[in-house]
Amino acid sequence: LVLVVIVQILSFFFFVKGFFPTKVVLQGNGTNYVEHLKNDDALYDKLIFMVVDAMRSDFVFSNDSNMPFVHSLINGNKAIGFTAFSNPPTVTLPRLKGITTGSTPSFLDAILNIAEDDTSSTLGDQDSWVKELYLKGKNINMYGDDTWLKLFPKYFSKIDGTSSFYVSDFTEVDNNVTRHLDEELSSGADWDVLILHYLGLDHIGHQGGPKSSNMPIKQLEMDDIIKRIYEEHLLKNEKTLFVVLGDHGMNEIGNHGGSSIGETSAALLFISNNFQKFVKNVKAPLLNNENFEFYSKIQQIDIVPTLASLLNFPIPKNNLGILIESFKPIFGNNFINALLENAFQFKNLIETSFADRIYEFMKKCQAYLSNSSTNYNYFQIYTGFGIFIFTSLLIVIYYLISSYNTGNFYLSIVGILFSSLLALSSVGSSMIEEEYQIWWWFITLFFTGILFYLKASNFTSATTLLALRLIRGWNNSGQKNNLVSNLKISKILGENFLINWALVGMVYCSIIYLVCKGGLTHIFNSSALSFISIFLLVSLNFTNKLILSFLQEEKDVSYENFPKVFLNIIQWTVDILGVEDVKDCLNPIFKLFYLTFFILIIGRVAFQLMTRTKMVNFLGNETSISKVRSFYFNDLANILTLLLLNQTSLKNIPLYLLFIILRQNYISLFKSLIVEKNIFKISLFLTSLNIFMQNFSFFSFGNTNSLSSIDLTNAFNGLSEYNLLLCGILTFVANWSGPIFWSLSFYLTVLSEFNKELQLYKYDLLYYKLLISSMFYSIVGCGLIGSCILLRYHLFIWTVFSPKLLYFGSWYVFMNFGVDFILS
Repeated sequence: LVLVVIVQILSFFFFVKGFFPTKVVLQGNGTNYVEHLKNDDALYDKLIFMVVDAMRSDFVFSNDSNMPFVHSLINGNKAIGFTAFSNPPTVTLPRLKGITTGSTPSFLDAILNIAEDDTSSTLGDQDSWVKELYLKGKNINMYGDDTWLKLFPKYFSKIDGTSSFYVSDFTEVDNNVTRHLDEELSSGADWDVLILHYLGLDHIGHQGGPKSSNMPIKQLEMDDIIKRIYEEHLLKNEKTLFVVLGDHGMNEIGNHGGSSIGETSAALLFISNNFQKFVKNVKAPLLNNENFEFYSKIQQIDIVPTLASLLNFPIPKNNLGILIESFKPIFGNNFINALLENAFQFKNLIETSFADRIYEFMKKCQAYLSNSSTNYNYFQIYTGFGIFIFTSLLIVIYYLISSYNTGNFYLSIVGILFSSLLALSSVGSSMIEEEYQIWWWFITLFFTGILFYLKASNFTSATTLLALRLIRGWNNSGQKNNLVSNLKISKILGENFLINWALVGMVYCSIIYLVCKGGLTHIFNSSALSFISIFLLVSLNFTNKLILSFLQEEKDVSYENFPKVFLNIIQWTVDILGVEDVKDCLNPIFKLFYLTFFILIIGRVAFQLMTRTKMVNFLGNETSISKVRSFYFNDLANILTLLLLNQTSLKNIPLYLLFIILRQNYISLFKSLIVEKNIFKISLFLTSLNIFMQNFSFFSFGNTNSLSSIDLTNAFNGLSEYNLLLCGILTFVANWSGPIFWSLSFYLTVLSEFNKELQLYKYDLLYYKLLISSMFYSIVGCGLIGSCILLRYHLFIWTVFSPKLLYFGSWYVFMNFGVDFILS
């Protein structure tokens, strides 16, 4: 079975490699097609390119914006504003590729955006305006998001990169950019192009959403920086073009990566005193609107040919952008030549003399080339899919044979029908976007049936169904209504600080109780030592959550209401660690937590190995070895739960209280089921419950099948610098903490609460568990992969189906194989 699953996983990767190929690009550099343009003087000889990450159009242009100086520039006809459409996926790396090369991004760029150590995403050999200006001998300085350094490793004269994934910080990350302005705006600065990339506004969005009380403060900070650059440089240098833009926007909960209108509507602003001669009667700010459309709406990639024409360098070869029509008065008589230069770059020869027809032709070219910018590798697609189907058939046959041999053939058909139903749902984009509805319907049906079949008590039935309903109402799942205003229980708790923390405290107390009644008490031969060891781990975890909460409250200017007892704990922590700032406590405490966690885990495993080999009777403990073994997985599961809590956002921690109640209920139900001693039936019941609760908990945490819902706020817990492997593990645990909890609960049920008469069958239970899970993922995978092939030209292939394919890979490879198989 393991060999078949490994082959199946490899076939899935082979399919993905063909489905997400690297984009074919033209090699070489751009050239001037209109001959006399080569010698014309550029309208501008210097460029300041300021990117404010996730700066949505309404943050700059609406009446809710807090950028008064920008508004004064627009009203004074010194700036031209646009709403720039950002092609999905709306994450930084593919968007920077788009605004520098003029091409549409590859979907894989969204994944490479997370892998900061990856070098396959470099644009060093591709044509871009950065490369063209470098080849013209321009000095280019870059400060800010280090994604630029990954894309252009050799083109910058001066650099200072900052990581884009420390999303809990939005102060220092921008100060590290601004501190260079003293030197770069001085009279002795020798740059021709100055690139600034500010990350703080994006980080605020991730932490508190677009309505965060800190958002207007950050907008004003960006406005002041624009004012400073304008007054200290542009007023003295009329031939400097100043471009301010967002690489993408954000949705209503502050995330991005998808294709919602908020995520794709970025602000774009061109600033120059020369515009006063051509731009008239433009007003700012404008009334806010739900479509985020302000002034003219253009494609974001239109920046590229516009910059090329204004600074007179060849348009990059792979550009799909069109010269922005609003600049027609600025070019004067040269506008047609500049437009023809753009047209020849689309097509070497064009026979027309009318600008309207040129635009019509280029827009058709743009649409066609955007849709055909990647070529599917059909050999890899069909080979990978074929092997996946073959291995799936083998797994289903194993499954049916096992069920037939144990007298459960007809019962096993139910599992196949459910898996097939979920596979069929993959053909509908709305079914993928709102998948949580499917799991909610099935889990209520499943629990209702089980409670009735096993004749559960009224108390067990009531607490089970109530817990399920509370979990369902905790966060607003799905993509269509995933708005801050619609958040349910978590939103209420967020507004009631003390109640939220009381529930968090109850979760930690529950874990302490479960650990203390387990094996540690017997190992230490003392409940006091057991309590102290786990209390230390819980205290470190609790303190970190407290400090993170305080920092968030402080940034949102409401920390005055922070309870005094909590402030005393924080101050005591600062004094003990001898640091100056509260935020400097985080990494040391996280590292101490990890150290204590691993010592406790390794010590617990070591003791188990000692008892297994009958080497010692630890610390004079007279408890029987068999009893200590029975506590083993109980201890591991509960200690590992503390790691899950460490990676869970504060608003979701109380969910574990409901999880623990549900777990205790289904353990009691399991005890009544094992009387039948039907191992396959027991395993089918537990595995189905495990799959249902894994997926239900995943969506109840606020996750969706969109890349924009990936939580990166806990990806750097305890890390001082970027590490791809560790960040990947922490990100996975943060987003799949609920499913991991239910995996642990399955093994806790099987191994810790097991009937002694069935000890001989525990390995059969584990085998059937893996077989049933593999059957489920095989059938669902066949349906999803088939849907992606059939719908590869669908409108939502890159925004709905492809992200779902990547999520399925994470579920199957990391969750099913990486967690469940390894635990088994």
